[in-house]
Amino acid sequence: MHAVLQPTAAQLAAMTDQQLAVLKDKAGGRSDMTTYRQIHALQQQRAVEATRGMGAELIALSKQPTY
Repeated sequence: MHAVLQPTAAQLAAMTDQQLAVLKDKAGGRSDMTTYRQIHALQQQRAVEATRGMGAELIALSKQPTY
């Protein structure tokens, strides 16, 4: 049996969305719930940040005068 290295939170944060999705699939497949939950939480956080950014852009655009 070989030891599975657990990625740190910083390592996960540095990964792209695609890398996270692949790692999450592997973690789910071998029932590595700690890693799976960490990745899921990070993906949710990124989604919220992206949505917030879009909301701020829409508000800024809506305040521009129309011609």
